[in-house]
Amino acid sequence: ENLFTRRVGEDGNNIHDIGSCHNDTAISTSKNYYWDEYFLMMSRKRLSNRSCRLQNCLTNCQIPFLKPDSAMFIWMDLSKFLPQELASSSSERALYLELINVYGLLLTPGLSMKMTRPGYFRFVFTAANEDEFELSLIRLSRFATTCTKMH
Repeated sequence: ENLFTRRVGEDGNNIHDIGSCHNDTAISTSKNYYWDEYFLMMSRKRLSNRSCRLQNCLTNCQIPFLKPDSAMFIWMDLSKFLPQELASSSSERALYLELINVYGLLLTPGLSMKMTRPGYFRFVFTAANEDEFELSLIRLSRFATTCTKMH
């Protein structure tokens, strides 16, 4: 139990505990009454912006994807890039390793998330800073362009 949060609640909620890596940041509501609303609004805007940019990249690369219903990740259908000479689970693993080792993209393979067909990968766009996210879009475009020419 976080004793700081408990103490704050007992003091009439004059201070809100804002979680951080060290859980030591506190902001006075008397000075920042709308801070939480502003933070949520800006956070939603940033996530929506990233989602739109990723969807635009996927559309431009002609990579099918499932329209997201949350603001954390997008499922992409990379099945057209699976090596055909391997069994389905082995081909997804081979593509997964190629994405990491050749293109520097760390995506979640669908079979590890109980997808029923190989070739779906989850792109989590919240786990990177802005520069890393931008770099991932460049790398994804390079992957799609290179692999489309090969297929």
